[in-house]
Order: sequence, then C-alpha cells, then structure tokens
Amino acid sequence: YSVYWGLLKYLGLKPVTCSQTIETGFQPSEECIEKAFDEGIKAVLLASPDNPTSRVIDKKIAKLLIDLAVEKNVWIIYDEAYKHIVYEGEHVWIQKFSGASEVVISVNSFSKDIAIPGFRLGYLYGPKEVVFHATKLKGYLSITSPVPSQLFALVALRNGIKERYLKEVLPIYKSRRDAAYEAFRKYLPEAKVWKPNASMYLFPDMSPYLEKLRMDDITFTYKLAESKAVVMLPGSIFGKEGKNHLRVTFVTQEEKRLVRGIELLSEFVEELERK
Repeated sequence: YSVYWGLLKYLGLKPVTCSQTIETGFQPSEECIEKAFDEGIKAVLLASPDNPTSRVIDKKIAKLLIDLAVEKNVWIIYDEAYKHIVYEGEHVWIQKFSGASEVVISVNSFSKDIAIPGFRLGYLYGPKEVVFHATKLKGYLSITSPVPSQLFALVALRNGIKERYLKEVLPIYKSRRDAAYEAFRKYLPEAKVWKPNASMYLFPDMSPYLEKLRMDDITFTYKLAESKAVVMLPGSIFGKEGKNHLRVTFVTQEEKRLVRGIELLSEFVEELERK
C-alpha cells in the first residue's frame, strides 16, 4: 500500500523488501523472507489481500512468517482490510497459527466491509499491551474517530448489514473483475495481467507498451487522464516492483464502463504509437 512508504520515511525506518512480481502471482519468496529475518528485522508489514496486487498470501509463506516471527521475537503487522472481499478460496487467518497471538497485530478497516471509505474508520486487535499503547497513541494523534461513523459501523455489525451487503456485492464485484480482466486480454494483449481471487484491483504490467513508447507509468497515467478522461494509478507509487504497472479499480464501475475505459486505454496507446 503506497501510504506505508511515506510513513516509513517519516518515522525514519529502513524498509527491507521482498520482490513480488506478476510471474509468481505476487508471492514473496521464502528465501528472501528467511534472509530478511537473518538480517535482524524488527517488524514485518504484511497485507493480504493486498493493495494494489489483490494477492492473497500463500498459506505456506504465511506459516513461515509466523514461525520465524515467534522464533526471533519479531512483530507482524497484518493489514487485512480486504479480508471479506474474496471471490475464490478464502482469507488467510494467520492468527490461527501456533504462537501467532504473541506476535501478530491485525490492522483492519470498515472502508471495504461495509463500503464507508470516506468515514476513515478502522480497528485493530492483538496482544493486550499493544492495544493499550495503541489506544493512548490514538488519543494523541486524533483524539477519537468521528462519532457518526462509529455509530454507523455499530449498527451495521449489530443488525447484520455487513453480511447482507457482502452477500449482495461480492457476485457483482466478481463479475466486474472478470469483465475487466477479459477486456485487458482483448484490447491490450501484450500486457501481462493476472486475475486475482480477492480484493478490488487488477495490476497489469504494461512494460511491453510503455517501453516502446519510452514513457514512465506516472507520465502515462497523467496523459491518459488528460486525453481520455480515464483515471488509473501508476504502479510505481507502490514501490519499485510496480514500475510500468497500472492499478485498475474494478469494483466501482459497471461492466460496460470498465470495458469502455480499457478500450479507451488501448486507443490511447495506439495513438501514442502512431506519433
């Protein structure tokens, strides 16, 4: 998630990353994880399902993370904001692994479960001492979350609104994912695109096109928005492995608009190639 890079820099922390590419389904390698632990990391930041790739972490890799974290006394901050937005398979509840309760801090949001992103309401759970100090820190940073958003979330949880909402929208999201994926394959056949089984995004690798155009993904997305009124996020804002990728949100638009947007993306590429 792009915001984490800025937070790490602001706090003066040194990130140690493990490459995650489309060729491996955006899964980090076991070798890289083991090396990072050997080098003495203090915490692991893991998002699953992920933003921007929509990848769900492999259970084998998740267990390795927990085993190493317990052995070496390392915190795992588990961002699972999209845990209920899963189309095939299931969310990986790493809290169930042996010893996980001692090292896992689960960070969550109501933005996706009940679709209130503008309310900016979240929650976390983990060891008591972590929750205690996080509560104090919350008081210093923002005092409290807006009361209306808290009341809305409370009603949604107590009255079964979350379950009813997810039951209704997940099939719609899935259909939109399929439409966007097939549109990329049809209109941009040279792009590398992976169909995720969760979350809200496609993260296609546009390198075959952008390299021919000699254009970076940030410049490309700005020009695309100006020329075709199609807005996608440049992948490089999510880290160096996102270079030449695009983050495409497929849940907020009807299928016809999604397909048309990707068709306009293809037209824009063709126009640039002719120049």
